[in-house]
Amino acid sequence: MTATNYVEALQKFNAAQKAAATFKDDNWNHSAITRERVNRLNRARAELLATLPETPTKVDTSARSAVVAGLLPTNADTAAITASEWGKVERLLGAGRNFVRLIEQADKRRLAAIIDQLPTYLEAQGDDSDQVTAGIVAEVQDRVFQRLVELGDEDAVKALEGESGTRKQAAWERVVREAVDGDVSIEAWSDLNRVAPDERATAQDEDPGEAADIAHKVQSLDAVARNINTEAPVGAE
Repeated sequence: MTATNYVEALQKFNAAQKAAATFKDDNWNHSAITRERVNRLNRARAELLATLPETPTKVDTSARSAVVAGLLPTNADTAAITASEWGKVERLLGAGRNFVRLIEQADKRRLAAIIDQLPTYLEAQGDDSDQVTAGIVAEVQDRVFQRLVELGDEDAVKALEGESGTRKQAAWERVVREAVDGDVSIEAWSDLNRVAPDERATAQDEDPGEAADIAHKVQSLDAVARNINTEAPVGAE
């Protein structure tokens, strides 16, 4: 399914979810109405889930990693330049400059220094676990890569273009799964916005007040579904 179809699928799901949460029939009692609302919600969720591939899309970041690794010094001359640039970075950090801002304004030589010296710098800071350190390094590497793209680095631009299709697909899959589970996170919308801002804007174009009201009704249905003799909504555990 293409990304454009995901926009349509999500809009259809939102409409179906609203219809399920607000279903009424004056000829039915409260219990029957509730069961019908739950069943309709189940069907809407199942239909949206059916738009996803059986195997979640994984983004191949090997080209991106190779570009970042290519910044590391390879001889005495480049090592000297890297050391000099890192000294400037340390002085700026000591003066209170924001690390992220430094990356956003860095040229290629400074980016190389940051990639080369960051692990040692983090180790010298103290007690963070290996897992935390790895997470920080990964985040910085991603920001460095984005800065290389902004600078027009040919290899970085090429790597990003190679990822674009799978990144959009993966972002949509996350949005769809979170919608089925009950609420799309800010992070998921942000991921989609980075690769498909127009599609994100269309998909998220709904009245905030009404959306919050429907979300509350859906949460209530999910809670009730655990206690009635019917199939629990997908993702409502």
